Amino acid sequence: MIEWVGKALTRCGRVSCGIAALALAATVTACGSGGGGVSGEYVGQAGAWVDKLVFGPGNEVRAFDGGDSAAGVFGIEGKEILLTIGTDRDKLTIVGNGCLDGGHLGTYCKRQ
Repeated sequence: MIEWVGKALTRCGRVSCGIAALALAATVTACGSGGGGVSGEYVGQAGAWVDKLVFGPGNEVRAFDGGDSAAGVFGIEGKEILLTIGTDRDKLTIVGNGCLDGGHLGTYCKRQ
């Protein structure tokens, strides 16, 4: 379940709420060349923090988990996608197979 705790977006249950806030901090500050490297739906693979991330126009990103969702923004610096959802920030790395490696966030692959 995704829920707001203060200003931080968190997911409680798997880990503490504090660490969970960082996980959905896949909120990228709009910087660099914009959203030129990602668009559309990226589905969470086994062990991913949320079900999917959807990258839209205007550097907007939305994280979905079950029936819950949270909006944020993203930017790209080289092969890194910087995410910002709420007050949380995190990054994903673009890898050569159409997937994004988020470290503790898990891996997300583009829906074909």
